[in-house]
Amino acid sequence: MAVIYQYKQLDLPYGLLKGVYNLRYAGKETLDGVATDALEVSDAEGPAMRVNVDVVSHYIVRISGRIEFGGAATELAAMFSDYRPMAGTVMPFRIHNFAGGMAVSETVIQHYSVNPAGDPALFDPPIKDHHGRVLSLASPLGLRL
Repeated sequence: MAVIYQYKQLDLPYGLLKGVYNLRYAGKETLDGVATDALEVSDAEGPAMRVNVDVVSHYIVRISGRIEFGGAATELAAMFSDYRPMAGTVMPFRIHNFAGGMAVSETVIQHYSVNPAGDPALFDPPIKDHHGRVLSLASPLGLRL
């Protein structure tokens, strides 16, 4: 369940843009001296999340969620800071993760690569014949399969 929560916090901006999540305004909260609007965010497949958004910058300050494991519930949270512009988008360069209110990790990002050039062949899985030999992706006529 913790892995699902971690994926959802990373996917949150895209999911909000695509309308995947249900949102409910949960009031104002102050976190480390920062005034935030709190949102309850949920979807059909995972634990609900609470998202705190800075009322001035509108950046996500904190995402938290409660998970149950072995009959015990705990809160997982991530705090985002050190926002800087990168390739036309403002991104957090520091992420602190918490479990049960205790700090468990800090991620410091030095650089983001947005839409880097890459070899499309890396995403073509090898096709093997019934003897296990790798086949060419081009047919004898030069057509792609």
